[in-house]
Amino acid sequence: MRRVVEVGLDRRRRAAEALSGGGGPGGGGGGSTPGWVRFNMLRNAENPDEVICFGFFDGSVEELRANAGENNYAGQLEAIAPYVDSVGTDGLYEIVEEYTN
Repeated sequence: MRRVVEVGLDRRRRAAEALSGGGGPGGGGGGSTPGWVRFNMLRNAENPDEVICFGFFDGSVEELRANAGENNYAGQLEAIAPYVDSVGTDGLYEIVEEYTN
């Protein structure tokens, strides 16, 4: 979870898209990197300066870590840093259970 600076969400989104080729992690958008299935950016309905971004990667934790290095994840974080006021949590999470209808 990140709290963005005032009017920072749109600028943060543009910075992340410019680095990733559009649309999210690993290239997102049109030329998606293998393994990335989906990316979401959620905004808190009560506090629009609070956002949560996450993506779904179809692969092992080791493949995800390798992908982060290959796609300059550290550079993406550096590019959005001016638009982030604080970070509540950041990390790699593994799905341990999934329920679908």
